[in-house]
Amino acid sequence: MITREQRKEITEVFKATDTVGAGLLDGEGLYKGLRTLGLEVPISEGGIESLLRSVNRHEEGYIDSDDFNTIVSNLMTMQQQQQNDQNNDEDEDEYYKYDDMDDDDEEEEEEFIDDSQRDDAFQALTQNSKNGMITLESLQQTCKEQGEEWTIQELKEMLNEADTNHDGVIDPIEFKRIWKLAGF
Repeated sequence: MITREQRKEITEVFKATDTVGAGLLDGEGLYKGLRTLGLEVPISEGGIESLLRSVNRHEEGYIDSDDFNTIVSNLMTMQQQQQNDQNNDEDEDEYYKYDDMDDDDEEEEEEFIDDSQRDDAFQALTQNSKNGMITLESLQQTCKEQGEEWTIQELKEMLNEADTNHDGVIDPIEFKRIWKLAGF
C-alpha cells in the first residue's frame, strides 16, 4: 500500500516530468518519471508499451496522473513482493530446519480467518453502496462513519489503484488483490 507521503512524491514527480503542462506523459516521460522515483523500469520499447497496456493506454501512447499512480503503485508492489519473496526464501530453510510439525490444518484455518476478515472488510465498505461494489461514495461514507479524514483526491487515487479493469468500482476480485498486496 502506498503511503500519503509516497502519493505526494508521485504527484510531484508527475508534475515535474510533465514539462509541457498538458497533464499527460508519453513513454519517454513515463520512463523518466519512474527512474526519478528510483523504480526499475523495463528499458525496451516493449517494456514501456507493456506498462501503457497495463492501464489501457497503449493505443494513445500517453498517460495521465491517475494512470501514472497506478503504474507506480503496481511496480512498487511488484518490487516489494520480489524483495519479500527473496527474504522468505532465505528464511524458509531456517524455518524448516527447526519445524518438523505438519502445519496444513493450521494454515488452512489461517487462510479461512483471512478470507473471513477480508469478506467482512469488503461488506463494511459496500454497506452504503447500491450496487454491492466499493464506490467513491461508499468509501466517503465509510470514512466519515469511521472518523477518518481523507480528501476526495486521496480516495479517488485509492479507488484507481485497486480498480484494475477501470470500471469505476472495486469488485470482490479487485478487493482481494489489493488486500493481499497490502499484506493482509
